Amino acid sequence: MNRRADWCLSLAALGCVALLVARAAGVFHQSLYVFTTGMEEESLFAIWKWVHHQPVYASAFEPPFAQSYFNWLFYSFYGAFCAAALSLAELEIPSLARALTLSLTVLTLLVVYQLLRPLSLTRRLAGTAIIACNPLVGFWSLTTRPDVGALAFGLLGLWCLLQSEKARSAVLWLSFAFIFFYCSWAFKQTYLIAFVATFLHFALARRWREAAWFGGATLLALALTVVLATPEYRYAAFGSQTNLSLLPSTLVRNASRALLKAPLFLFGLIPVVNTLRRDRTNPIALWAALSLPIMLVASAKTGASENYFFESAALCSILFLLEGRYLIPASFAQFLSPVLIATGLAGVLFVQAEPELALIPKTLAHLPGPVLVTANGGNLPWFQPYSPHFVVASTYFYDREAGKPFALGGIQGMLRSRQIAVLVCPRDQVNRPVDGVVPSSLRKLAEDARWVYFSTQTD
Repeated sequence: MNRRADWCLSLAALGCVALLVARAAGVFHQSLYVFTTGMEEESLFAIWKWVHHQPVYASAFEPPFAQSYFNWLFYSFYGAFCAAALSLAELEIPSLARALTLSLTVLTLLVVYQLLRPLSLTRRLAGTAIIACNPLVGFWSLTTRPDVGALAFGLLGLWCLLQSEKARSAVLWLSFAFIFFYCSWAFKQTYLIAFVATFLHFALARRWREAAWFGGATLLALALTVVLATPEYRYAAFGSQTNLSLLPSTLVRNASRALLKAPLFLFGLIPVVNTLRRDRTNPIALWAALSLPIMLVASAKTGASENYFFESAALCSILFLLEGRYLIPASFAQFLSPVLIATGLAGVLFVQAEPELALIPKTLAHLPGPVLVTANGGNLPWFQPYSPHFVVASTYFYDREAGKPFALGGIQGMLRSRQIAVLVCPRDQVNRPVDGVVPSSLRKLAEDARWVYFSTQTD
């Protein structure tokens, strides 16, 4: 039975890795013209600003109405990496950023392999590949977002915490755990639960000195980050999405997708309960139990996706593999996930490239600026040269509906006052309003195979 379970687990792992490799080949083949996840262009723009010494966090209510939602270390880490690479060779920021995310996936693989140390070599290798490369995480390994990095640093902090339980230099390992948990949170602010779970781990074990040390350090680090940051950072990180709704339909969609793409997540829910019954101080089970209800709420947000379940899925899967029960049905379910995706029955196998974006800079070379492209990615600096680059925040229209005031009347005001000189939209969307302005009501300047270029000027 053990050998059969190992074969099934290995087969599921091969399916996950094969799907990730195939997707990676597709993404890096046309990297400049592919957007792998929603809002990726906003992260790319923020990294471009970091590289070019422009403020990453700026007011979303002033031109170009852009927003940087994630925490500071994500932009600094990716920005510094891209700046260093660009100084050595002529490369593209999208390719560099996605390569860095893929490297952080490798870090996740290494850490999970250590966390599965009690298992046999076969199960460690297969389980590691499934947790780090399953279709839930897999496609996010090829995008410019903080989720994979936050997960990698969080799991690294967990490994250090477990080392502190059995090492002589416990304070040193606990300090490393705290640093990596902070890095995880500093990538994405929703990764806060590791701090709470670790504090509870010590408090429930009546280890008051460690609880006080860890709790005090956490409060101090988070408070200093917020207090020393700019008002623009505080709004972006903690207030920019307050006008988004929580929708039960979004929650159901994202939770079902997460369970379909990472079935070990579902099978791992019972081991979480069993582990806490045996040992209520277990840090992995505590973290999983605390993260799940919070991420269920977060995943209901307008525009949210299944990435909110990364940490819950990883932790539940780790406990499931360590417990070692029901491996065959779980492996079969995990193997089916990439198969269903590959056949088009459950998700998208490859994202559609947009090579037509290459037409924009050629036509704009003969037109004035500033320019607004209704396809948000077309406003990135490598597609159109005019400043400001209107990579508009995805929250822009929600804030408009909420009645928040925008400088110059927002996009609508800038179009009507001719402060945006050229409006570019797809040929099949010329009658679709752009913040209240219908493109076809403007004077047409040019047209190519994909885009129509309109002037806001009267002559």
